[in-house]
Amino acid sequence: ELTGTVEPDQIKEFAGKLFEAADRLDKAKKVESKVIDTD
Repeated sequence: ELTGTVEPDQIKEFAGKLFEAADRLDKAKKVESKVIDTD
């Protein structure tokens, strides 16, 4: 639970990290599926 005020910059930074992590996860899944398909 968040308390107090959250600065817009913190939100942008957090969203950026989240997006980056999701992008990496998506790429990892694509690579994994390629490896499984070629097996």
